[in-house]
Amino acid sequence: PPPYTTLRLGDALRLGFYDLELGWVHNTELPYSENDGAAWFGRGANYLAQGGFFVTSDWFTLSVRPQLSHARNLDFERPRFVPFDRTYRTRYAPEGFVQGDSLAERIDAPYRFGPDAFTTFDWGHSSLRLHHGPVELGAGTENLWWGPGQRYTLMMSNHAAGVPHTFVGTRSPVRLPGRRTGNLEARWILGLPRDSEYFDFGWVDFTPEAVKERQRQFLRQRILNGLQIVWSPGFIPGLHLGYTR
Repeated sequence: PPPYTTLRLGDALRLGFYDLELGWVHNTELPYSENDGAAWFGRGANYLAQGGFFVTSDWFTLSVRPQLSHARNLDFERPRFVPFDRTYRTRYAPEGFVQGDSLAERIDAPYRFGPDAFTTFDWGHSSLRLHHGPVELGAGTENLWWGPGQRYTLMMSNHAAGVPHTFVGTRSPVRLPGRRTGNLEARWILGLPRDSEYFDFGWVDFTPEAVKERQRQFLRQRILNGLQIVWSPGFIPGLHLGYTR
């Protein structure tokens, strides 16, 4: 059965409530989490809650399903690849491979999100969609599952929070002309990725004030532009050929 219940609001609208999901993870030695959306499970106790509602009709669907998480974030043995700054304080992300570069060789991948416990709120699987037949367009914050793998997709997955994005594409497979031509699915997205507060620029010799000034110079708004097309030929049942960029 689906993880929600629905109520009719007249002839055109339905109101649904997602089941409330609660989670608890305790990591004794090291941080570990996989496919948990915006939640990051550090060392110690971690809590997760997710739920919400949706309103839908024949032509639009509003879904509100945020995620709330809390991490105790206890200290643990520092990985060898994480350096100290010039005052021997731990830096929370690797500094990259090329000194003095234009950030092209750096990745925003903190190994720990600061020294304290923290709470994260994310809109999660929330979206507004306009749809007619098999076609839809809209905007949302849900994480997308793009790629060939069932556990590790290679492209995008639910291992992190979703990128706020707009989209246009198919809501259900579109049957192509011809008896055995098969079905086609496609989606085009435009998103606005966000940097974490611990993106490491590698400027160990700069004062905190100078680092903030350099951040204002280097951190420009980036745009994610993605396209996915999947063809499922009718003459080979179960085969799906995809293209993602």
